[in-house]
Amino acid sequence: MRYWLAMRGPDVRPATLLRWERAAGKGRFLYAAGRGDVLAAVGEAEVFVADGDERFAELAAAGRNAARQLVALEPDADGPEPRLVGGFSFADGWTAGEGSPWRGFEAGRMVLPAVTLIQSGEDRWLIGVGPDGLGAAASREYLRQLLGQCGEVLLRLDRDAPGVVPEPIEPPTGDPDAYEEGVQSAIDAIEIGTLTKVAVAREETWTTDVAPDAVDLLASLDARFPDCFRFCVEPADGATFLGASPERLMSVRAGEVRADALAGTRRRGADEAADAALGEDLLTDDKERREHVAVVDYLRDALTPVSTTLDVAETELLRLPNVQHLHTPLRGQLVNGEGALDLIGLVHPTPAVGGLPREAALTWLEDHEPLERGWYAGGVGVVRLDGDGEFCVAIRSALLDGATTHLFAGAGIVAGSRPAQERTEVDHKLEGLREVLHAGS
Repeated sequence: MRYWLAMRGPDVRPATLLRWERAAGKGRFLYAAGRGDVLAAVGEAEVFVADGDERFAELAAAGRNAARQLVALEPDADGPEPRLVGGFSFADGWTAGEGSPWRGFEAGRMVLPAVTLIQSGEDRWLIGVGPDGLGAAASREYLRQLLGQCGEVLLRLDRDAPGVVPEPIEPPTGDPDAYEEGVQSAIDAIEIGTLTKVAVAREETWTTDVAPDAVDLLASLDARFPDCFRFCVEPADGATFLGASPERLMSVRAGEVRADALAGTRRRGADEAADAALGEDLLTDDKERREHVAVVDYLRDALTPVSTTLDVAETELLRLPNVQHLHTPLRGQLVNGEGALDLIGLVHPTPAVGGLPREAALTWLEDHEPLERGWYAGGVGVVRLDGDGEFCVAIRSALLDGATTHLFAGAGIVAGSRPAQERTEVDHKLEGLREVLHAGS
């Protein structure tokens, strides 16, 4: 049994919590849902890991068991409860092998944080989870002291200036020509009927003079991509994975399920007229529409059996600072009120990051894609104690491993794709990450 306590927090940026020296090397996490709520967390009161094709069911069961073991010391109807935070890799059987930059990551990993700071509108809440087995009175004293100290430190840290901007010390690795060759291989597989769609990813590795500061990078992501899902995952003594994803994988709240179909891309225009022309071209392009419809149909087929009603909205343009996408939101009412982790395996991986047929595409990627995806194109999110939660697709992302930073982006390949065009699309996506990494340099 564990006791937990919530109290009002200071008016600071949630990412400030990640700078708390007491949390150094003990695990850090942040999740910002566009311009909505922001959650930051440090420390790992309890960790749940799972792999294989039952990983989501195992994590869901672990979460329910953890919820049963948590007891509120001072219940507050207005205050939030603890959350589980974490995510999962693209492939269910993935493990970080020796020498992998994905230090500390598992195929599925959810954490009950020791300290959480939640920003919801104008409110800030600090939530502390006590040590396992500590009695109520001792836990109350421990958590009041911990959260009180945390609040004082956050006020000081929030005034600190940003750190040193990292400077590249050598050109990035990652051969764009080899990427084009990989895209051509995918096109060949499509032409002979092995695949109908596959998402091919590219990795670009930068070495800088100093290790990038995750909190500074998050501030840059907030400023440049405020409407995206910004995230940061750092297991205890592990590497740091962060990004700004435009794509919700799934959210479940009060019996309602939501998902985003996001596929089909154009760059942004130099002026309003050029931008509108590019958007109209995207909306009417046959190849881009086929790529998008494949994702919409997949999500519809996956969610219909578990929904009493399912609304598929009209396709629209989702405009980001560097690119624009075809976007179709889906919303349904669940039959049995399942939780997010109960359902996430129905949709992951979508054809936007995997392909079709699903198993054939995953096999092709394992055989042909020359990079370790790890959590890239997996999911990152937050789950409530009642099972409701949200995960974004972990794309437009970077893995920080000391002074080495791995950038990831990809493109969907279908009949009619052209390698040079897909290379350019991925470059536009990577450019947003490059600008964040070297902001101010």
